[in-house]
Amino acid sequence: MSIVQGNGPNTPIDRLLGDAFVDPVYDEGDQPSVTQRVARAVRYEQRERRGGDETMRAEREYLSYELNLTCALVLGDAGAADALAGLSDERCAEPEGALVFGCLLHLTGRVRACRFWWRFAAGAGVHLAAYCLYLHHGQSAEFADAGHWRGQARLLGGHARPHRRAAPENSLLPVEVFDRLLQQCRLGLRPRLPLEIEAVVNRLLVECDDADFGEIPQPSATLPSALAARA
Repeated sequence: MSIVQGNGPNTPIDRLLGDAFVDPVYDEGDQPSVTQRVARAVRYEQRERRGGDETMRAEREYLSYELNLTCALVLGDAGAADALAGLSDERCAEPEGALVFGCLLHLTGRVRACRFWWRFAAGAGVHLAAYCLYLHHGQSAEFADAGHWRGQARLLGGHARPHRRAAPENSLLPVEVFDRLLQQCRLGLRPRLPLEIEAVVNRLLVECDDADFGEIPQPSATLPSALAARA
């Protein structure tokens, strides 16, 4: 995966966006763009603000579902391993790798650290990172921050394309792990990585303790191969 300059519609991450929202009332062949998905999420948000506690709970569950599924699809994309490997290159860090790393940290419960890396990616023009931040803040009812990142996702977003599922030989995660994540998402469960994979992430070096984001794990050049080797 090459370095993005404007994150246009031809990057591998763009090709997964079409499947980043799976709603049982829609045909999966109908693939909405980033702008359409943000608009749909906004309608849920507006409904929540007009309604009571039950509607608010439903809205937050929707945003959590969408965030979990988006993260799973990012990790299963054909370009995820190369992007993550590029993030550890000190000479020219790969911004889409920060999106992938943030999604990995999200699924291992590193709430503040994933936000740090998504902001890095969004600042470099990766529109799906801005979308993840919108969902992340929205599910926590942080409406001001959610509104900011919703606007950034709209500004950066292009037309969605179907994602390219990774072949077993170049996948970031073992194929059976990716399939399990998708199944958990579509059952409405919180997706969990196997303990062996979480252990790989937990052993990552923490080089700084940021005042706003806490401990920030750093990616390593061997992380993609270590993840792929754990079933």
